[in-house]
Amino acid sequence: MSAAKPLSSSGGLGTSVGGVGGIFRVVLTGGPCGGKSTALQKLSSFLHSYGFDVYLVPEVATLLLSGGATFAGLNSQELIAFQTSIISSMIALEDNFMRIAESRRRPAVIVCDRGTMDASAYMDPELWQLLLDENNWTNAQLRDRRYDAVIHMVTAAFGAEEFYTTENNTSRRENVNEAREVDMKLRNAWMGHPHLFIVDNAKKFDDKVHSVLTALCCTVGLPSPGSTLRQFTLPSSPSIPDPFEEFVVEMYFLAGSSETMYIQTRHQHNVSSYSECRKRKCTKADGTVEEVMLERRLTTKEYATLRTQIDPDRLPLKKIVKQCLYNQQYLSIVELVKPIPNKFYVEVRLPVLSQGTEKGPTNPVFPLWLPASTEITNDPSIDPCVLSKRP
Repeated sequence: MSAAKPLSSSGGLGTSVGGVGGIFRVVLTGGPCGGKSTALQKLSSFLHSYGFDVYLVPEVATLLLSGGATFAGLNSQELIAFQTSIISSMIALEDNFMRIAESRRRPAVIVCDRGTMDASAYMDPELWQLLLDENNWTNAQLRDRRYDAVIHMVTAAFGAEEFYTTENNTSRRENVNEAREVDMKLRNAWMGHPHLFIVDNAKKFDDKVHSVLTALCCTVGLPSPGSTLRQFTLPSSPSIPDPFEEFVVEMYFLAGSSETMYIQTRHQHNVSSYSECRKRKCTKADGTVEEVMLERRLTTKEYATLRTQIDPDRLPLKKIVKQCLYNQQYLSIVELVKPIPNKFYVEVRLPVLSQGTEKGPTNPVFPLWLPASTEITNDPSIDPCVLSKRP
């Protein structure tokens, strides 16, 4: 990442920028020995250089384990109680950092060393569901409504085995094969989040950290070296093998905005999450201006207020989205329901290191069950701004 430079007033940071209340909350996760600790410090200095306040939420499991707690010998009920304590502590810490950030009334990023869904990777699915039921939680609440983005740093056990070690973390005991298994479970735990970034390994660790910063830029609305998202046509909705997550997404454009702005809801299992999307201009370090899409989470109250500002001259959009992981790619199979029914395409979020670096392909690799064909990235035929215009 080139040397950071504060954004100019044409694309500067105001209190309206960011997640809920002008504050982004980002999870940094990944398998053992993925480089999180080093990346956290780089993230902090990078964000400070752009005028953000930065808050780093420590990893709760490590705090408890280093304090004498242990997973060893726990029966099913004890494991549920232990993981409930970890998640409850995470929520309390994150919410307290949020309150502190809100009191400052400045643009801020809260970076969480792991997030609530990480716990599910260390439990059988049946026990995880019991934990959710006992606490009146849902996957959608813990995953979608708390965080603006999830950045997964792939363990060194995949592709950088010579650098895999357990010596720099006394709580880490996994061998290479176990680390790979944990890494895959963590990816699946976050599958379904609207902004999941997979950061692959590189020949140089600095390149991997650079890729984390690129994913962060995409999240907080800063200029980034290039998009990781590609779009391709589909003839119909394919039969997707498990596991995958399915959502209904509704989008509404707002009236009287000087920027392209819409609000959207994501529905899953009677739980909804809300966000606002808008385009704005940012001035890059070299002085050039780039248009970026900024998405921020909304509270239920904020969403209800913005619903009163829907533009009657624009059509609402509705689509069914199914998300899964394949070959370190995040696939979103989209079926447009309104205003043009039976239109299908796939969005592919490539591993961040696949973007013109020395490692990894620059084009997606599709599974046999996914008959993608023509690329339509940035094509007006799927642009919400175009689709919402009344004939």
